[in-house]
Amino acid sequence: MEISPHYLSIPTLSKQSADYHNIYSQTPTDASLHSVLDSTIKIENSLKDLTGELWQLFMDALCQDFMNSGDYSKISNVLSEVQRLESRVCMLHWQYVDHLDNPTKGIFDQICLLSSILEDLLMNAMEGTDVTQMYTRGNLLF
Repeated sequence: MEISPHYLSIPTLSKQSADYHNIYSQTPTDASLHSVLDSTIKIENSLKDLTGELWQLFMDALCQDFMNSGDYSKISNVLSEVQRLESRVCMLHWQYVDHLDNPTKGIFDQICLLSSILEDLLMNAMEGTDVTQMYTRGNLLF
């Protein structure tokens, strides 16, 4: 079986091509990239300080605490902290959204997911939904 040569070719960008200038003229400077990476690491560390290494275990404990106490203020407080981190990471994320190597993508996705889960849990708690039943049936978002 013969392999067609076009499958073996790897596209290259010459410095004179329009594609090269479109890609590399938009590349962030090393200094700004380092700044974003530092900020992203600080946000990741802040999230770990809040939730621990595994946010799923934290969410489980938070939900258990609510089911035992009926007090949803802790959920509200955690959501406020996560939303604060979310606003910080959003500012960084949207600066690099068009770049293939967006250094904020992972933490951005994680914080947005966690924020949505917390909002859903808080809404159910505030509406008086039987969270214990939802938890037992696996109907919560985590």
